[in-house]
Amino acid sequence: MRWYSFAPFTHVPIEEATVGALRRSAAGHDVSIMPRSTRSRTPDEKLESFRSRARRAVAAQA
Repeated sequence: MRWYSFAPFTHVPIEEATVGALRRSAAGHDVSIMPRSTRSRTPDEKLESFRSRARRAVAAQA
């Protein structure tokens, strides 16, 4: 983690990083395991994904 300059507990406090707390925070979300190869994305989804990555890259440069 240190090698990649990633500090996980800056985003989620240690108290909220337990399995139970993370499962509660994911309540209502589909967290089932699905192979990525079977999900097809629409062209709009692909374009929005590209745009969001571009926005993040520009924001990181600022």
